[in-house]
Amino acid sequence: MRLVDAVTAKSKKDVERVHQLRTETRRADAALRLFADWLPRRRADWIRRRLGDVRCKAGTVRDLDVLMLPLEELGRQLPKQAGKWLLDRAELFRAEAMHSLRRFCRQLLKHGFEDRTRSLTDRIGWRHASAEPSPSELGSLAIGRLATDFFCRVDLLRDDRQQLHKVRILGRRLRYTLDLLRDVLPAFPAEAACRELSEIQESLGLANDQATALQFLQSSAAECGRKPVTEPLRRAIDSLKITMAEQVELVIHEVTGKVDRVRSFVAELTR
Repeated sequence: MRLVDAVTAKSKKDVERVHQLRTETRRADAALRLFADWLPRRRADWIRRRLGDVRCKAGTVRDLDVLMLPLEELGRQLPKQAGKWLLDRAELFRAEAMHSLRRFCRQLLKHGFEDRTRSLTDRIGWRHASAEPSPSELGSLAIGRLATDFFCRVDLLRDDRQQLHKVRILGRRLRYTLDLLRDVLPAFPAEAACRELSEIQESLGLANDQATALQFLQSSAAECGRKPVTEPLRRAIDSLKITMAEQVELVIHEVTGKVDRVRSFVAELTR
């Protein structure tokens, strides 16, 4: 809530605040999923949808923030006119995306998002007729379910490169849930699994950043009608496609190797 409020005001700390906001909405989503059976369904679902909207808008800003450095490096390799046009376009998109995020956050606060969020803690209670699970049982069930989804996607990744994004989402969700349950899980396998998952996320993040850069360059080349700009852009796109294909192969090899260790740690946690 503090970050939703903070991001509504212009600040030199925008970049870091947006990054933190995106991260914390993911953690909040993991918590709402984990404790879904104790929370009022309609209100929790409403909050999850709003958090998803904030995360999506913050993600657009964050992707452009991360994009700036490689664009600056690329700009030094391109003709001056092409490099400047590319950076100006990215900065304009970033300003528009940040304005959209701020406006959405202001509207959320105006329409009682803070009160609705706080009211969740006043209505916590097990919704089912059967006995509620103990913390250790909850941990085992939640981790087992998330790990199964994650491992299935990784298995698909070997033949389908399009699974990279989904693997990244599910791996992050598993890591955040492990972190939420750290007080009721055995310390060693939980912490070790989190370390491996964090390293997997780093590798997947590099591939995602390259994909974002490629999409930006492709859309820029398609929308620019000036030959002195489009020709060097197309050459940069062809070069990035080759680099990206090599990077994806390396990432898949690294991820599949680390996942075997995650499997063994999760097996210890869920047996």
